[in-house]
Amino acid sequence: MRTVYRLTINKVKNAKSGPEGRTVLLCDGGGLWLQVGLGKGKQVTKSWIFRYAAAGIVVSAKWDSAHSTPSGLLRRERWPARRVC
Repeated sequence: MRTVYRLTINKVKNAKSGPEGRTVLLCDGGGLWLQVGLGKGKQVTKSWIFRYAAAGIVVSAKWDSAHSTPSGLLRRERWPARRVC
């Protein structure tokens, strides 16, 4: 059985890009990934990527998490991915 909801609010809030500003993907489970990188001005940028396969074709959807509040962060960010399943 797949493990889902691996990321906690603290893990998401404290996520940083990799060495030399490289993009990092953190798995939340069930095909949902948090992408962390550096944007303009060396600010940390975060976006969610949901990957799934339908009829043998891999599909990917992406959305930003820039304006999420910590209290509803994961529930709100996980919703678009979960409604596809």
